[in-house]
Amino acid sequence: MTCKHIYLISFLSTFFRLQDQRIEEEENGQQSNIPVEITPEQKEFLIEQARVIKNHLDSFEQEFNNPANEFFYIISAAWLRLWKKYTSFENVVANTEVDPQHFGQVPPGKVNEDIVRTDPKFSLYPDLDDYRNVFLKEEMQEKVDYELITPALWSYISEKYEGITIKRPVFTTPNGMRFIEVNLKQVNV
Repeated sequence: MTCKHIYLISFLSTFFRLQDQRIEEEENGQQSNIPVEITPEQKEFLIEQARVIKNHLDSFEQEFNNPANEFFYIISAAWLRLWKKYTSFENVVANTEVDPQHFGQVPPGKVNEDIVRTDPKFSLYPDLDDYRNVFLKEEMQEKVDYELITPALWSYISEKYEGITIKRPVFTTPNGMRFIEVNLKQVNV
């Protein structure tokens, strides 16, 4: 185990213990307005996440136009908003002080659970991990309900947060335009 892994385990253990304590207080009718205290190492860990993800988000257009990238990923816009609060993303990228009310307080939860449809009446591919087995809920809209992200960004996020992978292929038209088919066709059984 590397030093980063040991630190991450320690960070998460402390964080979830404090979160459980806050939940218990709220269930017992106690209002917990006391923010979870985070260490300087935890603060730097979250700030680093914000900086790395900012760089990935900035490179989307370039990565999308790279023909070597055959797949892109979908991420819940709601999850991303919660994560941005959790890491004080806007403050970090603006090089201003983090928001103590939200920074490091409530983690964003599992990625993509809110936008995925689980409906057994549709055919599944034999390989359960196949991207064609994951369907978005109906009427999901880009920039409102989900965002497209690069493979590198999905890899980074999925190393740190649990969730559902939503992978989609990139198609190129005869005139060279690239597009992503977000809503897969569903076949009734």
